[in-house]
Amino acid sequence: MPEDLLESAPFGLYVVEAKNFTILYANGLFKERFESARIGERCFQAIFDRTAPCAHCGNGQAQMRHEFFNELDNRWYLSQPQPIIWNNQEALYVTLTDITELKNTQNRLSEAHAQMAIKNRALEEEQRLARTKQLGMITNDLLRDARFRVETLYYPSDILSGDTYSLHRTPQGGLFIYLIDGMGHGLLPSMTTFAVASVVRQSVAQEESFDQMLSRVSQTLHQALAESEQLSYIFLHLPPALDQIAYAIGGMYPVLVQTDQQLTELKANNPPFLNFMDRIEADTLSAAAIKGVLLYSDGVVEDSRLKIDPHTLRKALASDQIAPLAERIGARAQQLEDDTTLIALRRR
Repeated sequence: MPEDLLESAPFGLYVVEAKNFTILYANGLFKERFESARIGERCFQAIFDRTAPCAHCGNGQAQMRHEFFNELDNRWYLSQPQPIIWNNQEALYVTLTDITELKNTQNRLSEAHAQMAIKNRALEEEQRLARTKQLGMITNDLLRDARFRVETLYYPSDILSGDTYSLHRTPQGGLFIYLIDGMGHGLLPSMTTFAVASVVRQSVAQEESFDQMLSRVSQTLHQALAESEQLSYIFLHLPPALDQIAYAIGGMYPVLVQTDQQLTELKANNPPFLNFMDRIEADTLSAAAIKGVLLYSDGVVEDSRLKIDPHTLRKALASDQIAPLAERIGARAQQLEDDTTLIALRRR
């Protein structure tokens, strides 16, 4: 191999005898980097100031590429040896590339990834705490109700949910029930649903009317919703006599109401709430005796794997067969495509 070609290489290189590692040749760039190295010296002495071959060469791996840190100049190198014949003897042609900046960049990236992992763990912990608070805002005053059997399913698709619900019993014996579905998942819709849950809880505690509660919710949403955010909702009020149901529905599937005579759908009477709106309208359905009520979020009927549609839900309420549907949804709780909530009430 012509020495003038080796001298023109843009990296340091040298040639050593294959068995005893004596330096047979070194180009100019190598000599500039390792000024103490001399032809005829052994490379481990000249380059590393060692008394024995380096570990990789001592283990019979002299022909393998490897990276090493040279403590004499505090630099990282990539060594790439190749066997050659040099002046009729077996030798190794070794290129040394300074990779210190590459190593420094790798170290910086590793540190950045480690910091990101720490921040992600902290964020996940904060999200778990927020989830605990969100779940704590769910109220179910009908767990041991004398008049109704209640089935509730609540499966968030993420740590924080865009769905929430509650069933409140009023001091007079009536019921406030709501189900709200924020747009998307995660922090933003969960903050909105948390605000609504807090307002409804305060309204019930202060014994406000259904219209007063809706007014308070409207004012809160007007201030709380982001510019492109919307909220779908169901708000229901049943008086103690259970002979009518006041409702405000926006952007949700119809609420199913079962009476002695028929099954009625309460369809949306409002659009989904946007931040430029200032009120929610309510209507009232009079009924001789309400036997059952079913409300649900879109995750129940829009999940392709559940294969549940509104007709299936109507039949389930009419025949008092909510439990099999609940089992079907629960079996797929870990694979649901969206936040999924269902509330069913049946008279005892």
